[in-house]
Amino acid sequence: MPNYLEKPEIKRLAEELLGSGISYFAVDFIHGMSATEESVRAAYSKLVKLGLSDEKIASRAELLGLNPETIQRNYENLRRIGLSDEKIASRAELLGRDPETIQRNYENLSDLGLSDEKIAQQAALLSQNPETIQRNYENLRRIGLSDEKIAQQAALLSQNPETIQRNYKNLRRIGLSDEKIATSTALLSQNPETIQRNYDHHIGMLGGRESGKFILTSQAQLLSRPPGTEDNGSKKFRASGGFAGTFQHLAYIDRMGGKGHDPIHRRKPMLLGTTPANKREKLAFLLREVYDYRELGHDEKKSAIKKVYRLVSNNPQLLVDSISTLSGKVERLRQKSA
Repeated sequence: MPNYLEKPEIKRLAEELLGSGISYFAVDFIHGMSATEESVRAAYSKLVKLGLSDEKIASRAELLGLNPETIQRNYENLRRIGLSDEKIASRAELLGRDPETIQRNYENLSDLGLSDEKIAQQAALLSQNPETIQRNYENLRRIGLSDEKIAQQAALLSQNPETIQRNYKNLRRIGLSDEKIATSTALLSQNPETIQRNYDHHIGMLGGRESGKFILTSQAQLLSRPPGTEDNGSKKFRASGGFAGTFQHLAYIDRMGGKGHDPIHRRKPMLLGTTPANKREKLAFLLREVYDYRELGHDEKKSAIKKVYRLVSNNPQLLVDSISTLSGKVERLRQKSA
């Protein structure tokens, strides 16, 4: 009769092999697999040969309870798919999965249009419950995502199906069409409470449910932006990367640019998705290149600052443009400002 290891013996053997202790979960798992000293040593030897360090094995010590043949079979399957030894070592848990599960998931993902390269990039999918992947696939297809789009956003297949379904219903209730949701798939994997909190906060800042709803449904990515710090002082909103900081910075540009226009966030709502730092970089570029800010005296600098705010208030696209694009517009802007 085999001499199965008891838990204290498993702990001592792991410390001997790895030079460190292992988790209670790993001890329980190895014990539940009716491991012997010979089987644990054989599994350890196999993992070392595959390139796993003692530190990595310690972090996935439950692998020591597996049959070395199972480890080898999974390794060969993963290599056949295209995973490098380095990738396998970083996703060592895959070596402990049921080989049939890995093979079934690989075949299903291939049928969905994922290349071996893409599957290797999303290796975590290989260890998922095949039913979860299938359920998420059906939900995403029902929403309107094509197989190509699902393949591009393959990480969604590993999400909790209830989270995806709940977010979908909530986004529809907010006013997003299936087409819009299909182009904003990152929202489907967010925490539903976070999306709702962001929506309620942003609607309040945008001055009302109707105007705010139009902006948020047309710029759905804003629903993933956190509220940030609400404060009228420049220091706080300059430091904030959240929605509040961006909104307040645009309001500041409106004030500095003078009256006569609808607020910038209504004319160019996409600017709500950029940070104050991003817009300040472009303002500084325009000051230097269009108004020769560095060459001006103190009073002239004050005048140039007012001019640049009027410029972007009249032409908010300048805050959308990249620095490279702005560089190509400098000469024309200098002529207009002369």
